[in-house]
Amino acid sequence: MDAAYLPLPPFRLNLRAEQLELGDAPIDLRPKAYALLYRLASHPGELLTKDRLLEAVWPGRIISEGGLSELVRELRSVLGDDARHPRFIETVHGRGYRFIGATDTARPASPRVTAPRPVGRADELATLHGCYGRAITGARQIMFVTGEPGIGKTTVVEAFRRELGALVGVQTPRVAAGQCIEQYGTREAYLPILDAISRMVRGEQDHTLLDVLRRLAPTWLVQLPSLLDGAELERLERRAVGVTRDRMLREMAEALEALTAHRPLLLIMEDVHWSDYSTLDLLTFIAQRREPARLMVMATFRPVEVYMRDHPLKLIKQDMEGRGQCQDLLLGCLSPAAVEEYLERHFSSTDGAPSMSALAPVVYRRTEGHPLFMVNVADYVASVGFGGFPDSVLNSIPNGVRQMIEKQVERLSDQEQRLLEAASAVGFEFSAASLAAALCIDDVDAVDEACVGLVRRAQFLVSRASRRWPDGSVAGVYRFTHALYQNVLYHRVAPGVARLHLRIGLREEQGWGARAAEIAAELAAHFEAGQDHVRAIDYLAIAGERATRRCAGHEAIALFKHALDLLAHIDDPTLRDQYELRLCIALGAPLIQARGYGADEVATVYTRARELHERVGEPAQLYVVLWSLWLMKVALADHAAALTYGRQLQTLEAQDRVGFPLAHYTTGCSQFWLGDFHGARTTLDRALDTYDRLTHGQMVGLYSQDARTVSLPYRGMALWILGYAEQGLEACEASVEWADALGHHSAWHSHTVSAPSCTTCGASRWRRVTAASRQAPSPVSMAFCSGSPGAR
Repeated sequence: MDAAYLPLPPFRLNLRAEQLELGDAPIDLRPKAYALLYRLASHPGELLTKDRLLEAVWPGRIISEGGLSELVRELRSVLGDDARHPRFIETVHGRGYRFIGATDTARPASPRVTAPRPVGRADELATLHGCYGRAITGARQIMFVTGEPGIGKTTVVEAFRRELGALVGVQTPRVAAGQCIEQYGTREAYLPILDAISRMVRGEQDHTLLDVLRRLAPTWLVQLPSLLDGAELERLERRAVGVTRDRMLREMAEALEALTAHRPLLLIMEDVHWSDYSTLDLLTFIAQRREPARLMVMATFRPVEVYMRDHPLKLIKQDMEGRGQCQDLLLGCLSPAAVEEYLERHFSSTDGAPSMSALAPVVYRRTEGHPLFMVNVADYVASVGFGGFPDSVLNSIPNGVRQMIEKQVERLSDQEQRLLEAASAVGFEFSAASLAAALCIDDVDAVDEACVGLVRRAQFLVSRASRRWPDGSVAGVYRFTHALYQNVLYHRVAPGVARLHLRIGLREEQGWGARAAEIAAELAAHFEAGQDHVRAIDYLAIAGERATRRCAGHEAIALFKHALDLLAHIDDPTLRDQYELRLCIALGAPLIQARGYGADEVATVYTRARELHERVGEPAQLYVVLWSLWLMKVALADHAAALTYGRQLQTLEAQDRVGFPLAHYTTGCSQFWLGDFHGARTTLDRALDTYDRLTHGQMVGLYSQDARTVSLPYRGMALWILGYAEQGLEACEASVEWADALGHHSAWHSHTVSAPSCTTCGASRWRRVTAASRQAPSPVSMAFCSGSPGAR
């Protein structure tokens, strides 16, 4: 056995890295959880008392047994263990724990023990099971679970998910779950989908999903760099150059369908009333496909957020309903009988509790069966006791769920209130490391333990798997049990909220380091709320560039425009102009995607960029501006104006080693469409002569084109028209071969921004024409060739 590892099949402890691993994939554990697991696993079969474990994990500190119990629960959750039927950690009641995994690895998996069903939801769960029954026959299903805040949408979804998890054989689904976030979710394209995919990949013991994504959805893997090594990421980034929205939608739809060939798939998207537009596009695309797929999509939303605010989901859902592509499950309040059943469960072990038949009408009259309100009232009643029942209970209960939450918060200690208020600023789901920064506390373990205390008492928070940041920090992750809790607490913070957000943003920026771009939208939100507008603009720009690469034009435009609005907070006019120039250049591409080259807004943005460049610009920026103006004129078939921009690009060639082959290409292309075939041939020869493959990656990143790939087919067409058929054929074939060698064949013919250019798709077409004729062109073909790309 390798001394660097301690095997816990199917897991292992990496003793050097001090982390738990499944295969080669690390599983994040808080340092205390790792220490406990190591202590248990290194003494297999031995009873370790609670005192011994407390001293080993928290040497020299006085810690309650509750903290130890919470760590054991966390380990069981990560290991997939069950306290009643343990495979790894056995509880010896009243004494301690024993690790049995290393000595009993052949023990069969125990049956799952599920939580009881939520009260009053039997009919709703039956509807969901019927929907899943149709899905596993290959008839894809889209189910919207709707209702007002606190009505129990997540509770029903989780109950249904648990019940499916108890199935056996081929009917047990893969589950992918993603969450839309109010704070910044609409800014982050495909946020719930990418969240769901990432969680599913990390949770799988094999590489099936990753292999399917590599084969069918490589452009999506590029959006999840933490799942790939550097070499593979670089290779996939080259393949993804010029990706279109349609291609991304098709890739993900096909990948999901391929996954369902092996096992059914349950895709959960929560709170889609906060969703970005791109996610809704994907949902529509999935619903409209007719290929068989054992797929069930569940999306939760609040109707008032959709129908009263003209959210795009409103029209999308109406269209789906009209086509019979979705179902709607509207959750209402609970019945008096369901309220009584809940209270009987809640107070079953409470001494001195009155008859539930007497208490239930009191609670129902005040809450009208609203589940979240009912839960809060039951907790409140339990905390104040039953003296003077029922009048004292009835009179002390607030009239609404928000007031009830406020009353619950006020019963916490000052320290706990401060902790929860700071947590609400971090987000609906938060890391203890971010929370510690918000509170100016260096001891993250202490913050972890305070959160664990609230989790243990089932007050406001639930625990999630711990998370490792790129800088190596590992801390517990928690989330509010409902978004209303976060909302109520956040509104209590008002006076110092800016300082909180700034500290959170700085800590997360430090923790993510070079990978901070992956959470750019989140950082932008924190820095804007923290009034660090320069940083906010920087991260809005990064988030917008990421959205542009995902072909999420709506989100990209919104991000760049919001950044432009924040420029009013920058006092330095030079710095303000520099940022505006950068943002105008970046805004152009998504505007073209969304509005087209001929839109007035596109011309306005690039004209403004040209003006700003005269004051504060750099040569490379002017290159991008002129390139974009050239593309716009080519698309509008204004080749004379395009040639002017091409000539201007040529004058800059000495200042931009990366771009000047493209300068000759633009001029040669415009000469071709103006009928100057001799001039085009000569200019394109210069483009090819000055091409340097070493700068290829930079060229594609800046201009979405590779000069050699796009110059060769135009040179070939010019030669063909001039009567050099064989040379023309060779040039066209060389273009296709070169694009294939670079891994960009599919990218060039699908790239929307550079669609007017002659791509390798066009090169293939001209190659066929040339191969068929192998002679000087006829007058008819000459006339055809003299048209514009739009005419073709």
